[in-house]
Amino acid sequence: MISDLELGRRRYVTTAELVVLAAALDTTPTTLLYPPPYDEVIELLPDVMEAKINVVEWFCSDLDAMQYHPGRGIGKSIEDFHNHTMPLYSARGIAKLEQAQRSLLQSLAKEDDPDSALAQSIRRELEYIDKRLIEYREEDGG
Repeated sequence: MISDLELGRRRYVTTAELVVLAAALDTTPTTLLYPPPYDEVIELLPDVMEAKINVVEWFCSDLDAMQYHPGRGIGKSIEDFHNHTMPLYSARGIAKLEQAQRSLLQSLAKEDDPDSALAQSIRRELEYIDKRLIEYREEDGG
């Protein structure tokens, strides 16, 4: 595949090939699509110029991506962008909360006194996490 690209016998790489290539090169697909330097301005869409780092953040759907969304230049609203990307943000939130939940459950299991202030605090935090998980799961459609 790489030699075909280099020789001009092929002009594209499939998404699956991009992922395999990134893994083989010990990097990310995004880094292959948008290599450094990141302080330059590139054409994201026809007639839409943007700093490369902003494009990368948008492409990765970073938490700050809403400020970079390219649709703003073609009459798209931030609300639409937010609604379309919220399931991804929610899924990320769920993953982080579940990790925190596992960690707290491990700490609680190690606590000798189930009525200690620490154990009570852990249980309150677990209750809070349970509520947040319900909210996030509603937002991500899960």
